[in-house]
Amino acid sequence: MVNDMQKWADFLISAVRYEELSNRFQITHFKVHSDEGIKVSGGVTWTREEVIAAMSVGKAFITIFKDTKGDWQKGREVFLKRENGAYIITDDNKEVTDVLKDVQEF
Repeated sequence: MVNDMQKWADFLISAVRYEELSNRFQITHFKVHSDEGIKVSGGVTWTREEVIAAMSVGKAFITIFKDTKGDWQKGREVFLKRENGAYIITDDNKEVTDVLKDVQEF
């Protein structure tokens, strides 16, 4: 259940999987949910390429997390940064790497 009745984004990210590549960490997989307005769908695993493709055509993503009662809470907006490649971030990250703050790993 979502903590309020409005849609947050097209898709919601609850967890990520990182892999070290060339001395930096990159997200390889995401646990993605559809935002159905009054509820969050069950999560499915998306690849990095699938998330980048969706973001490239204007789909909005935010992070989500469960509170102590087990309800989904809205996290941070997710951005696609293109600088010497593509990076997925939640803040204006100055480094050239993926960074989704406050998202658990799976």
